[in-house]
Amino acid sequence: MQRHINMVNIRNWFKKKEQKPAPAPQQERAFDRFLELEESTRHTFVKEEKLSRQEQDAILKRAFPVQSARLCDAQTGQFAMDSDLGFSQMRGLITEAGRADDRIFRFYGKHSFIGWQLCALISQNWLVANACSIPADDAVRPGWKNIIKSVSGEDLDPAELTELTLKKYRLAEKCRQHAKNSRVFGVSYALLCIDGIDYSQPFNLDGVRPGSFKGISIIDPVWITPQWSAGALNNPASPNFYEPTYYQTNGAGRIHASHIIKLVHEEVPDLLKPSYYFGGLPLTQEIYERVYAAERTANEAPLLALTKRLLVVPTNLKALAAKPKIAWDLMKMLVFGRDNQGVYFTEEGEKNQVHQVDTSLSDFDAVIMSQYQLVAAIARIPAHKLLKTDPKGLNNNGEYTIKDYNQELQSLQEKSLRPLIERVNGVVLRSDLSQLKGVKEVITEFNPIDMPTELEKAQVESQQAQAASAYVAAGILSPEEVRKALRAEKGGKYADIEEELPAEEMPEDLELPDDDGGQEPPFGPTDEEEA
Repeated sequence: MQRHINMVNIRNWFKKKEQKPAPAPQQERAFDRFLELEESTRHTFVKEEKLSRQEQDAILKRAFPVQSARLCDAQTGQFAMDSDLGFSQMRGLITEAGRADDRIFRFYGKHSFIGWQLCALISQNWLVANACSIPADDAVRPGWKNIIKSVSGEDLDPAELTELTLKKYRLAEKCRQHAKNSRVFGVSYALLCIDGIDYSQPFNLDGVRPGSFKGISIIDPVWITPQWSAGALNNPASPNFYEPTYYQTNGAGRIHASHIIKLVHEEVPDLLKPSYYFGGLPLTQEIYERVYAAERTANEAPLLALTKRLLVVPTNLKALAAKPKIAWDLMKMLVFGRDNQGVYFTEEGEKNQVHQVDTSLSDFDAVIMSQYQLVAAIARIPAHKLLKTDPKGLNNNGEYTIKDYNQELQSLQEKSLRPLIERVNGVVLRSDLSQLKGVKEVITEFNPIDMPTELEKAQVESQQAQAASAYVAAGILSPEEVRKALRAEKGGKYADIEEELPAEEMPEDLELPDDDGGQEPPFGPTDEEEA
């Protein structure tokens, strides 16, 4: 029995095993995934967005990054009453009406201070750099002139003062940097470096000693910390309310605010000042979203130029869907032999032929330019000046936009340049020009922003000459009065002529008025003339 079993087992060793039939391959369905996506996204384009209280608080926490903004008195060390303008206080000030529309709440809640580090990073972009530097350059480029008034009423020569401020202390360059920094960071600080002065005390111009002025320092806001004194935090009626009394810097220590010339690009409300570290709204934050959209739109142009053609091939869609791998290989082969990336299959038929669909790019340049024009509008710079392009349109020379831009530059000169120039002039007079006695004041006048060309100057001069000739012919003015007016124009080409016309140069045909004004008697000749 045992031998029989072994023989059976030996036979089984040489017996060929029966193979099980392989399972039938499942038919690949290529469009199932697309149907699932279409079903999942159906009717979701108007999805209702409802934020919870915790989500709204998270947005507010990002808008007010300072958790507690209780301001400490720099002298007493005590906290000001009701001065907490951080997140804990803002959370309770937002009413239910302000939280009603979640889309608007989310949109405006995310527009908070992005930080000075990110402002510096964004300013590297060529468009942001132009928006920050072009107005500063244009405001400084025309220059200015100084008029020194003496106690006696006579004007002193300002040439030495102007040369010292511009060449030795590079005042024009410092003004340009001061204005640019205010647009990049929202605020800029200028400090005059003077030896032997106590920065912790209020600034006193009479305390500047001869030879003590060393230069001008433009300080980025990241290196400076504001501090306050009593009254600047508790009294909203004070003119210095919420304005720092001192600034703490590394190296210089505590500096009284009167020593620092602070320039703010755009003021923010008191509620937001702690979030902006008591600076201002930077231009980089105002335009960085628009710049990103403009740059992305411009980058789409070369990509669209290469992919604007769509090849339409008639085929059997059911057979193509049943074999997606073969269809994919076919499309890759067609794309490889063409300059575009698009292939579209349609049902085959007698009327359907292989053809090509082109996307029109005629209006795409207008789409790109509109994005850049939005950036220029936020920066308050004409688009053709910001982008260095010619204005488009029939008879459009940009005259209105340039006139509006010139007004912006005049405001920039008064706001950002004048305080720094006048402070430097006063310090230089006491430090470098102490020998100049009897100075009453120094008046700074900016040169015209829109400088006329030589042709425009000649046209204006010709019109003025015609007007003066008409006045002389009508007897309104005499030649001597016109000559006196020409001599009175400082810097004019006729300022050095003689006060009176020399006798040998007097024209013979010049008709001079009689003693009685050249007028006939009102009632005919007198009795003496008749006799």
